Parts: sequence; C-alpha cells; structure tokens
Amino acid sequence: MEADLETEMRSHKLEALGLRMPAIEAGPSDTEEAVVFLHGHPGSSRDWEGLIPLVGSFGRAVGFDLPGLGKADKPDDWGYSIGWYGNVVAAAFHGLGIKRAHLVMHDLGGGAGLLWAAAHPDAFASAVIMGTGILKDYNWHRLAALQRKTVIGPMLVRLTNERRFRGTMRSSHRNSRKLPDWFIDRLWEDYDYRSRRAMMQMYRDAPPSGFER
Repeated sequence: MEADLETEMRSHKLEALGLRMPAIEAGPSDTEEAVVFLHGHPGSSRDWEGLIPLVGSFGRAVGFDLPGLGKADKPDDWGYSIGWYGNVVAAAFHGLGIKRAHLVMHDLGGGAGLLWAAAHPDAFASAVIMGTGILKDYNWHRLAALQRKTVIGPMLVRLTNERRFRGTMRSSHRNSRKLPDWFIDRLWEDYDYRSRRAMMQMYRDAPPSGFER
C-alpha cells in the first residue's frame, strides 16, 4: 500500500532540563530514528508545520520550540548560550526516545544541532543547514553586533515594537522572496520582551570565534 502524501500532526508538551517546550510530531511515535526540525531566531516549531506532516508519511518527524522562543519557557536565569542550547537538544532527544537523528536546522537551530552532533557522532545521521552562521572567519550580522554592545543592546531589546519588527522582516535585503504577512504576524506573536532579551544573551555568550572549534 502506498503511503499517504501527508500524515496527521500531533501536538504535546516536552520537558527538558526542567523547561517546558511545545512539540509537534507526525509519523510513528515509537521509533528511535527521526527527522528533527530545529528552528531559528525569531521563530518556533510552527515554522515547520508544512514539512513535518509530509516527512511523517515515511518516518518519524519532530519539531519543538527552543527555550526563549515560541511558546517555550523563557526563564530569566537560563544560560541562553549555544552550549546550553546543545544541551537542551540532547535532553529533548532523551525525553523523546530519539537515538538517531537527521537534523533539519535553521539559524540558531543550526548552532544548537551541530553542537549536539559533534558531541554525539554515533547518533548523528545527517544534516540540512539553512542560514546558520557558523563558518570560519564569520562576523556577526549587524543586529547581533549591536546587541552585543553594553548600552545599545538593552535599548534595542526594550525599543523593538511591532511596527519596527514588521518593517525589518519586510525589508531585509536577505529576503529575495518577501515573507508573507501571515508569517510575520506569527513571528511577532511569539517575539515578546523575554524572547528578545534571551536572544541578546545568546549573542553576547557566543563570540564568532567560538564556533570555529
């Protein structure tokens, strides 16, 4: 019998390192090998809602919100370094019963996923990497560089509002195909003050040279 082109997506709550993170899945729930989707900044597991049911037609597909973003917990005292994101990916895989992973990663998700992969080579199956700045001789993009500054960073976190956010998302020179309004609406819905502060901390704890190793 041929597999359906799409399978039903399931939602549940995942806990890792004491943090609660929404998760979505499709396909079999009891297999130890999975395609895992790790989102970027700003974003959430909902970025992958169009792909996860399709991948679920031939295997287990999983996505979850990373701490500080989406609807995941955003505690003030969590580290928000790339190292801690790698740790939370490992803890999430343990909770999900995933022992072998094919990673599909965007932006921040790429840093987190590749640190996990480097530490777990036997469990790392394959990778698709999109827009992840972890190359040698990498320099932070302008927003990250500004947020690393002592005074300017907190000002940007506090002064970012919906109008500025939408303008940035619509006008970014990196977007040759403009993001649709409904997608920007969803990004802003989750991108509250605590998310912006968490990402500022991530930028400050991750010097570009630190990725080269």
